[in-house]
This record gives sequence, structure tokens and C-alpha cells, in this order.
Amino acid sequence: MAQTTVVVPEVGMTAAAPTACSCPGSLFPYPPPRAGMAVSRKCLRAAQAELGAGMLSGLVESMRASSPTHARAAAALSAGVDDEHAAWMARHPSALGKFEEIVAASKGKQIVMFLDYDGTLSPIVDDPDAAFMSETMRMAVRSVAKHFPTAIVSGRCRDKVFDFVKLAELYYAGSHGMDIKGPAKSSKSKAKGVLFQPASEFLPMIEEVRTFNLTTAHSFAAEI
Repeated sequence: MAQTTVVVPEVGMTAAAPTACSCPGSLFPYPPPRAGMAVSRKCLRAAQAELGAGMLSGLVESMRASSPTHARAAAALSAGVDDEHAAWMARHPSALGKFEEIVAASKGKQIVMFLDYDGTLSPIVDDPDAAFMSETMRMAVRSVAKHFPTAIVSGRCRDKVFDFVKLAELYYAGSHGMDIKGPAKSSKSKAKGVLFQPASEFLPMIEEVRTFNLTTAHSFAAEI
């Protein structure tokens, strides 16, 4: 089952008087709003002023309910067919279940969001090439990235994950962190993004092994 690392924003600041929210619908509707209805900073401040601590529990419940893996697990548990999974979850609680503790630990620190792709931003599917994320999920990730550095870490190759997500403002760590690229520090067209490829020095060795394996396979096939 895919795991999600959730790091949450600092809370506890004194909020200004509530201001009118220009976003359509309620402050935090569920299901999440469709494309073109992103929640703005102004709306977030208004929600915090109006709802206070109650907003936190609402956000937690919304995050928990909208998780693709949680929805599938909840259905299985309600059917009483996954007692072993329920026992495992009791021993290894979700980060959302420790939300208040994480909030307290995050005060005064740089907040960063790390996300998996398969099973987190997209549902688990039989065909890996069909693991598309919804436009609503893309909008949510874009909104988070406006406030905190946001990274997607995957075992897939970096280019494949980017083709699915299509958000240039994120950090992408493909091949389990062996190929990392981040957004450009400047908005100038020629600015280059952050690039970190710790395994690049081993590419010649990998190519040598690949060539040897191909040669061996061809020789074996010829003998057959």
C-alpha cells in the first residue's frame, strides 16, 4: 500500500477579523471544488478566523476521506474482509491520526510536503500507464505548492511522473530518489531547475553491464 508523508502548516497564530471569501460555495466543500475554484490565501485566512481549531479537524477529515487508498480500505473494512489490515493500522497509525502532534512539532520550522504518486495522487490500477490523476487532485497539489515546497517521490522514472502530474513548480524525485529535479529559482525563461542525480557516476558501469547481458543473451540464443 502506498504511503504518504504529510507535513502540515503551522497553526496557532492570531487571526485577523473574518473577511469575505470570494471562492464559490462553502469554505471547504467536500468533494473538493472542480478546476478553476482553487482556495485562495484570503479564503484560508477567513476560514481560520471563522472556524478556528474546528477548521483543523475538518481539514483532517477531508484529507482522510479523499485519499484513494483510504477509500478502498474503508470499503474493505466495512465489509469485514480485512481484519489483518485493521490490526496493522492499529499498530501503525496514519499521520492524520497524529495530526495535533505534528502541528505542535512543526511550529517555527520550514514546512515541506512530500507525496507518493501511485495510490496517493492517483488510484492503483492494473495498467501502470493508465494511472492518471484527476484534475481536482492536480488543482489541490498546485494550491499546496503555492504555500510550501512540494515534492513527489516515486519509484517510477522522473519524466513519467512529470508527464502524469504536469506541474512545473514541484520537485520530482524519480527512481526512488536517484533522479531529482526541482523548479527553477528564477522566473526567467533561461533559468535552469535544480538537478540532482547521485547515480550518474555509475551510468558507464550500468551501460557496461547492460551491454554484457545483451551480448550473453544473443550468444545463448544463437547456440540454441
